Amino acid sequence: MKPNKFEKAILDAAWNAQKFHIEMTGGEYLWYSHESFLQNFIAIKMFKNKKKAGHYVYVDASPKKIRESSDSASEEDEKDSRQRFDLVFWFKSKNEVKAIVEIKRAWEKNSVMDDIYKLWEYRKTEGDQDIDGYVLYYTDHRRKDRWKRKDSKFIQDRFCEVDKEIKEGTGRDKQNVGLRHRPNDYICNPDEDDPWGFALFRC
Repeated sequence: MKPNKFEKAILDAAWNAQKFHIEMTGGEYLWYSHESFLQNFIAIKMFKNKKKAGHYVYVDASPKKIRESSDSASEEDEKDSRQRFDLVFWFKSKNEVKAIVEIKRAWEKNSVMDDIYKLWEYRKTEGDQDIDGYVLYYTDHRRKDRWKRKDSKFIQDRFCEVDKEIKEGTGRDKQNVGLRHRPNDYICNPDEDDPWGFALFRC
């Protein structure tokens, strides 16, 4: 699976966020900061991405606010006002939502699947089925013995477990959901530090 330009831009922005965070903190991974660091880093990078046309980006937008801002807003949608989406991307050429992205830092799949179910539920609404839904999953693998090298396959297996559950649970075409790249494409396995990685799932 090869990501499209939009998907690759999200993954590249996430990768750069981790690299920047390591430099900024003198060696600490994204796990040591609030999830909003990654969220806002990606939003700014995507907005400034002139090569790929760029997008307008909303941070922590509610379904109600999305519809109030859209040309396709309808009266039927009274959804829970407490629900928020991490990133909402809009076309610059027209007043429509392109994609919703949830961001999750986690060591196990349950919390990742919670965000996937949240997107599935939202996209059941008529008029929202054409909006692309994604979950960006960041994880790392802490070693008990700091000098014992761990195989990055540990992280790859986490990504594959989520991919399998998405494809088994969705009612959509299985060719269009799940991992948008090969499982190990966005995994870093340093010689003298813990492995870490990102996965982008289409929901």
